[in-house]
Order: sequence, then structure tokens, then C-alpha cells
Amino acid sequence: MSSTAPAVWVLLRGLSRESGHWGEFPAILFQQLQALQPGAELILLDLPGNGVLHRESSPMQVPSMVEACRD
Repeated sequence: MSSTAPAVWVLLRGLSRESGHWGEFPAILFQQLQALQPGAELILLDLPGNGVLHRESSPMQVPSMVEACRD
């Protein structure tokens, strides 16, 4: 029998807005994910220059944004 790792869901707000703009949605989604995919993880990303990272410089190019997400 093979064991699979729990799913990881990543939410990145469009137009590089901060994760706080999701409102109640993440809590509702997480509840549903746990029912359907026990152990699933939900990650809310803020790019540098937005949300909890508002004091950092915003990336100017997409590859830099991708790297920030990976970090």
C-alpha cells in the first residue's frame, strides 16, 4: 500500500493584493478541504510589498515573483 502526502493548496491573491482580501473564504475552504482531504494544508501567500510583507520591495518581474513564492 502506498502512502501519499496530504494535499497542499496555495492561494495567491490576483493583482498581487494581500491575502487579507480573501476575507472569510480561506476558513470556509479549509473546512471543506479537511472534510474531503484530511490533513490538507492551505497556504495564503503575500508577495513582497503586499500584506504582511508590505515593508519589502515588490518584485518588478514575474520570475522574481515566482522566486518569492517559492521562498
